Amino acid sequence: MSSTSYALCGAWQSTDAQEGPLAAGMEPPRFLTPWSILGAIVGLVLIAQCVWAADHRNLEEGIPTAIEDAYTIAFRSFEQQTRLNYEDDGERGDIFRLEPELKWGVIKNGQLELRAPFFIGGGDREGSGDLELEGLYTINVETVTLPATALRLGFAFPSGEDSEGVDTTVKGILTKGVQHARFHVNAGVTHVGAADSQEREFRYKIALGADHPLDFGLFPLAIGLDNLVIADVFVEQSALEGQDPLWMGELGIRHQLNPWSVLAIGAGAGFSRVAPDYSLTIAYQYAFPVF
Repeated sequence: MSSTSYALCGAWQSTDAQEGPLAAGMEPPRFLTPWSILGAIVGLVLIAQCVWAADHRNLEEGIPTAIEDAYTIAFRSFEQQTRLNYEDDGERGDIFRLEPELKWGVIKNGQLELRAPFFIGGGDREGSGDLELEGLYTINVETVTLPATALRLGFAFPSGEDSEGVDTTVKGILTKGVQHARFHVNAGVTHVGAADSQEREFRYKIALGADHPLDFGLFPLAIGLDNLVIADVFVEQSALEGQDPLWMGELGIRHQLNPWSVLAIGAGAGFSRVAPDYSLTIAYQYAFPVF
């Protein structure tokens, strides 16, 4: 007599149609009961929430550090975020930056972003109120050998304080996972549309960073998965000709408040003469359902 196995999905299988449990007069198991259907629905909801909660691993520049990853938000979804940043710039004065932003997953693997930063304080407030429009496109997802790759293109329009000309930014992004950690490389250049004789027309910014869930074997799994630690270091070319580059290091954490929102907190320290002494950031994100 041929052997009979019980498959993982719960259905009886036999290699011989004339033998096995059904041939012996046994009734097949009844799985489509009201309770099993209810359990399946609950399971699907929980799975969907788990997928939605992965959003706190979708890194954006400034939320709460300078590094970002190569992935966009979901197609047809919307996301609202607000960032509050404080910089102590020593003798040049301190400054607060409030930056609301709206994102739209306009195409698959592509998103549009609209933001307007506002500056308050004794520091440099040039550009406060400028309207910024940017797009991010994921060229390819990560493979075993290749990192995920994305391209960002952005425009800053002179709608704010002491602004002239349209600034254009192009940035390349790489993301590669190693076990539970991910490593990121960001490299971009900005063309200043109305640079004066003492300002640089082109300015670069390069950032290296990594993220890891807050587990490290020290916390319960639920706590670790809901919190993401980010660390980075970046160098940015100064606005004025002949001035040293700006070097900073940052550390932050992103916490999943619920399946739709993320709270981010970060801090940074300057390593060069022209860099701020330190910075503090707090941000909130809310993702709207996919339509």
